[in-house]
Amino acid sequence: RLGLVTGRDLAQCVRAGYPRWVSLFVYGAMELAVTGSDIQEVVGSAIALKLLFGLPLWAGCLVTVLDTLTFLLVHRLGMRYLEVLICGMIGVVAICFFVSAAQALEMSTDVGASMRKLAVGWAVPSLQPWGYEQSVATLGAVVMPHNLYLHSSLVLSRRVPIERHQEVHAAVWYSRLESGMALLFSFFINLAVVLVFWRHFYRVECASMEGGPYVCVGADALGE
Repeated sequence: RLGLVTGRDLAQCVRAGYPRWVSLFVYGAMELAVTGSDIQEVVGSAIALKLLFGLPLWAGCLVTVLDTLTFLLVHRLGMRYLEVLICGMIGVVAICFFVSAAQALEMSTDVGASMRKLAVGWAVPSLQPWGYEQSVATLGAVVMPHNLYLHSSLVLSRRVPIERHQEVHAAVWYSRLESGMALLFSFFINLAVVLVFWRHFYRVECASMEGGPYVCVGADALGE
């Protein structure tokens, strides 16, 4: 909404509306947020490549860096090309996890009970003491403050004249719809991810032990 109404992204508004020292402080905070988010994504991608293809962790990190450079090159061709590429990749990931989630439910001894527990957990969330750290990590991975700057800049590619209030109002409405659909879709993807990991990796005896789930993860978990 900020980008569509003002014609400027959040970073430009911060620079125009606050003193220089405040802008520098906000910039530093967002750089730390980006770094913290990217570290887990790079390491997670390296671990995934290790599990799938046997690549060393350092090689997986390099592949992830090359992926980022590829996205930047595609972005130079135009925002629409980048959006199509990312949507295609998300679609492939979503299909894989949805299929894996369906298989995980089929492998359950009581599918009905599993679905009921899933529905109850969805409606009335609860958290065990050993899950605090994982929940905070998940929240940090999903809710990224620096995305506010990114999204407020992305909507500027729509090129809506800010002096035409009716068009701006319509663009804001469609932006809300787009964001809502994206969040709903990502929710179902995350739900499928949780189902897959619950079936293949979760063990009650490990999670309830002192030290949480990590006590069951040995040094050979990644083939080291």
